[in-house]
Amino acid sequence: PKWIVIVAAALLALGFGAAPALAQDVTPPAGAALVAAWQVQPQTAFAVDGATVYATTDGGVTWRQAGQLSSPARSLAVTGSPAPVLLAGTATSGVYRSFDGGATWQAVADGLGMMPGVVLEVSALALDPQNDSIVYAATGYWLGVTTVRFSPVAIVASTNGGSTWSNLSGATASSYNTGSLPSGGPGRVVSTTSAYTEAGIEMLN
Repeated sequence: PKWIVIVAAALLALGFGAAPALAQDVTPPAGAALVAAWQVQPQTAFAVDGATVYATTDGGVTWRQAGQLSSPARSLAVTGSPAPVLLAGTATSGVYRSFDGGATWQAVADGLGMMPGVVLEVSALALDPQNDSIVYAATGYWLGVTTVRFSPVAIVASTNGGSTWSNLSGATASSYNTGSLPSGGPGRVVSTTSAYTEAGIEMLN
């Protein structure tokens, strides 16, 4: 069975992140911390430096500036066929989606749990390896006044490429087995996050 593993941000920094397969083979532009390859054509990839989006069609040999997000990105995924569809999890405003290679972006926040006056970060995105219309996201709020901390909230899933989201049966900082996941989805959710660490998602076959 496949697993979704909710891991600490330290693991993401070591390369155990949620980027699609072959993204590690793409050399990112200087300063870009996030890279995601399009699995239909891995030579096509996208990268983000803060809120600036870059694109390559030659495996990272050359890059061009493709567009701008309204908030710095914390996670990135590329789905879609016959053309790539980009999903960006942001630091302050949920998930944004682009159908034109990153030139323009639209918010896709239905079901993410956004609330007025509360900063929602989407710290990780992962695609189901057998059906990239199924997307998973790790969400959390930044809370506090004098001391601000990141509080993981939930793991949400979309079965329509990010158009709408729903909680995975109340998944938070705990482990459980569930039979209610989408067809083709993982069979278990494991969380090792705490209220003081940013959550990530890793898909394991």
